Amino acid sequence: MNPYKLKNNIDLYHIKSDNFKTVTVAMNIYRPIDDNASALALLGGVLESGCSKYPSKAILAKHLEWLYGASLHTAIMKKEETQILSVIASAPAEKFTGEDTLLKLSELIYEIVYNPLLENGAFKPSVVNLEKENLKNLINSVVNEKRDYADKRALEEMCPGQPFAIYKYGTVEGTDALDAASLTEYYNKILKESKFDIFVSASGDISSVKEVFDECVSNGQLKKADKSPTKTEMKVVHENMNVAQGKLVIGFTIGSDDYFGNMLFNSVYGSGTHSKLFNNVREKLSLAYYAYSRLTMQKGVIFASAGIEFDKYDMAKDEIFAQLEAVKTGEVTDAELDSAKKSIINIIKSLNDNPVSLMDYYTGLIVAGREVDTDKIIDGINAVTKEDVVAASKTVKPDTLYFLKGLE
Repeated sequence: MNPYKLKNNIDLYHIKSDNFKTVTVAMNIYRPIDDNASALALLGGVLESGCSKYPSKAILAKHLEWLYGASLHTAIMKKEETQILSVIASAPAEKFTGEDTLLKLSELIYEIVYNPLLENGAFKPSVVNLEKENLKNLINSVVNEKRDYADKRALEEMCPGQPFAIYKYGTVEGTDALDAASLTEYYNKILKESKFDIFVSASGDISSVKEVFDECVSNGQLKKADKSPTKTEMKVVHENMNVAQGKLVIGFTIGSDDYFGNMLFNSVYGSGTHSKLFNNVREKLSLAYYAYSRLTMQKGVIFASAGIEFDKYDMAKDEIFAQLEAVKTGEVTDAELDSAKKSIINIIKSLNDNPVSLMDYYTGLIVAGREVDTDKIIDGINAVTKEDVVAASKTVKPDTLYFLKGLE
């Protein structure tokens, strides 16, 4: 990936690849996640509904159809304690169209972000109200996917009052409090105070993209997430719901600052079919329908999750802790470590098959303040030893246990 610095502190990242038949342009707007999380999420829907030049979804859709079936959408991401609104557009590459589709996509994103559809100086109330309902439905729908709901609740119980616990789409209450005037005020605020990045996935020249975004301004700084404090005693929360399968989530803190050691520990412990949680909790002992762990690096938090029968709660919980203890005592084979490295490296390399996934991965590295050269990341992974993994594991401490179980 080739980074460029445009005139007004805008970072542009060029993912140069001949693998894709399409070109993709994305603008990322970074915000510290806070009580305005609903506002940024709502703004994404409103911006996607049209702009001054294409003043309705129907007119915008016709323009996209004219642009060789291009696509345009917004996405809300949460990385550490940063919320990101991404405006993404893709179209067939110039070699298939004979036109500078990169230029046209860049101009479209510029229009969407900087010339939105306004009525009397504010967003149209009818559009805002419609998108409010869509956003509330999206927020409420998380309970329908019980695994995601359990993860969300475990995070809220582990980090109450911390930005890290805020849902990426905000809350229904926060959404209800917004109207056209307040959303317009928030929009004007983020234009003045936010960090902006541009990502381009294309094989050829990107000078036209630079020209479009050269006059944009990036005024924000990314704040690194603070480490999550460890509780002196593990918090235990059981929640009853009409569910057929229990969802067990155990949150740990990890005190190590060894970026690659932590990554490999998480992979050995629970990230993938080679991991101890998968092969013992799920496969060998049949205690879970799924069992895995996930790591949030800068925050220093690991969550181990398992879908279990209600009556296997104690056995599954004990085995999750037992597998952590196994790593701490050095029970890591060369095969496990090698499989963990290969798994992470294969994931990184597979990102090259999808430009949007690759942009998402790079966005996470930028938020974490990490090197965005994937070759250097792979070198760092390969350099990790068993001793590094064990050392990282010894800093892992249980913090919060959340169990979603059936009605009693």
